[in-house]
Amino acid sequence: MGLPLAVVVMCASACAVPADGDDDAHQTSGEACVVEGVALDLGSHALDVVPTEHVTVSGGRYRLTATGFLHDGAFDPEVGRTRVVWGPESAPPEYDAGPATVSGAGGSVDLVEDSPEVVELQRGTWWFLNSNGVRLTMEPCAPATGELVEER
Repeated sequence: MGLPLAVVVMCASACAVPADGDDDAHQTSGEACVVEGVALDLGSHALDVVPTEHVTVSGGRYRLTATGFLHDGAFDPEVGRTRVVWGPESAPPEYDAGPATVSGAGGSVDLVEDSPEVVELQRGTWWFLNSNGVRLTMEPCAPATGELVEER
């Protein structure tokens, strides 16, 4: 009984993947990123939440970081991991709890707690969700720019 419960708990926090999008084409973590400007707070929206924060980007490379993982519980990992999905504002996300997928996603990346990953985004306005509902921040890599969109 203990082993199946552990597998279910571990999978609940790490198995979610997007339904749509070519996620591997957007990840460019091996490239250098010179950050200019302030980190943008993308909020802490789980996959089943409609995001209230959107960010408008010029297009280019952006560094994403996940923070705020829980570590005090018996099943909390020493180092947190989350699956981040994003999509255009024009295609709001729709969550399907059965397979834990998000339709409308245009890309995704796996983040390790406090370990930034660089992703490529096209010009536009985007929403961001993550499988653990932890805080996400974005920093533009020069010469890219980004700004938060006011809540509507």
